[in-house]
Amino acid sequence: MTAALRVPLFRRLLASYAGDECGDWFVAVAAAILVFEETGSTLATTALFLANRFLPAFAVPPLSTRLDRFRPTRALAGLYAIDAVVLVGLAALASRFSLTLVCILALADGTLAAVGRAVVRSTTATVMTEVDLLREGNAVLNVSFGLMNVAAPAAAGVLVAATSVRVVFLIGAGIFALLALLMLLTPGPVGNNEGGTWQSRLREGASAVLTDPRVRTILVFEGVLLVLFSVVTPIEIALAKESLGTGDAGYGLLLACWGGGMVAGGLAYTRMLHRSIVRLLVISSAMVGISYVAMGLSPTLAAACAAAVFGGVGNGMQWVTVVTLVQEAMSADMQTRVAGILEAVGTAMPGVGFLLGGVLASVFDPRVAFVASGLGVVLVVSVFLLVWPAVRRPPASSAA
Repeated sequence: MTAALRVPLFRRLLASYAGDECGDWFVAVAAAILVFEETGSTLATTALFLANRFLPAFAVPPLSTRLDRFRPTRALAGLYAIDAVVLVGLAALASRFSLTLVCILALADGTLAAVGRAVVRSTTATVMTEVDLLREGNAVLNVSFGLMNVAAPAAAGVLVAATSVRVVFLIGAGIFALLALLMLLTPGPVGNNEGGTWQSRLREGASAVLTDPRVRTILVFEGVLLVLFSVVTPIEIALAKESLGTGDAGYGLLLACWGGGMVAGGLAYTRMLHRSIVRLLVISSAMVGISYVAMGLSPTLAAACAAAVFGGVGNGMQWVTVVTLVQEAMSADMQTRVAGILEAVGTAMPGVGFLLGGVLASVFDPRVAFVASGLGVVLVVSVFLLVWPAVRRPPASSAA
């Protein structure tokens, strides 16, 4: 980690990545509280979730491809500046509420944040590959991602309780304004000046993914895994309160154990950078599946928390292995385009899982849903182990 942090440009990219994740969580928490308080409707909250967390997936690949021509630090500055304006608009809607406008601005924020993450990931790949520190850089980004996913939602909730939704939106706007200034003052690599329209460049990126059997296989399996990983999210509260007989504090403890495991998994990954990334992908994915089964079968809250820590460790390593495998398989000129596709998968598939989980929660016992999801993960990992040996070698043209 210290080797990666010695690269000046990477330190600034890391700050922008962590700030982007923090600001995005502030919007998600504050907007959810605002919508539910104003409408009292779970349907309205679901519409907000779809706007902020699911629909952006369809805009990320074309937008990130359009930005491929620009200097990435300037592109990030523009994205963050626009997001700051969007959050000021959300703050104004706190007193003049309109569900339609809140959902539109939440869609804009989710899209800008996701495109920003794609640009940071692709720029990191370019910068850190040049100094042979790509895995180290991804490991540091992964630790920051885990920390933000634990700290940012909690901080947003505390700030809303202590101040107001409007103040939290304005704090988020301030975060993005500072990030815009930071990127504006940061030199970076030049953009991709090759010819062709953004549509043709996007098709080339999609073709690079589809024609490389390694990347294609990884993305297909990761898409399925992300759905299965996300199924249990709407069911966790039912597992805690109905199946385990605990209260709000117990539910919070269960989430905290998973989040703590994620941070530990991210730190553990930094110790295993030069081992087989595919092996780490398999092990970390299987850990999540096994933990779901254990949580579903747990007789007590303590047992469920122990299983949550185990699964969180796997979760903290899983996504970064996928990102690293895809980046190492792609050429430098394809990084931004493929990063947009990867970010779209990472944004859309959990949305499918959340919706599926909501249906399962209303039809089946929470324990059944947890066990079924975990067994599904183990099955997908087993199929991946059977398929991967046939596709792990790069195409002949790429090898040449």
